[in-house]
Amino acid sequence: MNISAETLNWLERCFALAVRFFRRKGLSEPDAEDCAAEVRLRLLYALQRGATLSEGYFVAVLRGCYADFVAAQAAQPPVLPLERAAVRAGGSHS
Repeated sequence: MNISAETLNWLERCFALAVRFFRRKGLSEPDAEDCAAEVRLRLLYALQRGATLSEGYFVAVLRGCYADFVAAQAAQPPVLPLERAAVRAGGSHS
C-alpha cells in the first residue's frame, strides 16, 4: 500500500495531537504515546480498507481509544503493596 507524503504528514500531526489529548486526560507520557500509536494504527487500517480519512473520523477514533484505555484500567484488579500482602498471608506479626 502506497501512502502519499501528505497523508503521512497528516498521520504524524494526528499522532502529536493524540499525545497531547491523552496527556491532558491525565495519562503518563508512555501511556499517552501508546494510545496515540493505537490511534495511528487504526487510521492506517482504515486507509488500508480504502476509507477516506477526515478530522471527524480522527476524533471518533481518538475518543474510542481513550474509552478503551479507561475501560482496560478499570478492569484491572487493584495493586496490593507487598508489605500488606505478606501480613495477610502470614497472619498477624506481633
